[in-house]
Amino acid sequence: MTPFQALYGYEPPKWKDFALLDSKVLVVKDHLGESQRIINLLKENLTMACNRMKQQVDQHCSEREFKERDWVFVRLQPYKKLSLKQ
Repeated sequence: MTPFQALYGYEPPKWKDFALLDSKVLVVKDHLGESQRIINLLKENLTMACNRMKQQVDQHCSEREFKERDWVFVRLQPYKKLSLKQ
């Protein structure tokens, strides 16, 4: 959540949307339109990558349920702080 959204309760207006509608210069409209297409493509690629990563993680995970008083083995890995070594 952005500070604007927290303060006013809605997302801030996009300046590119106004510039596309109000601009009378063709080059500006073309440049803003192209940048918007690139942003949309990047968002789609990011969504696909997130979905792929989630599928990979879900393949190796299984749902487990435990009841009270069940015995389970816990795997612990010791953690050493190498940067603060004395």
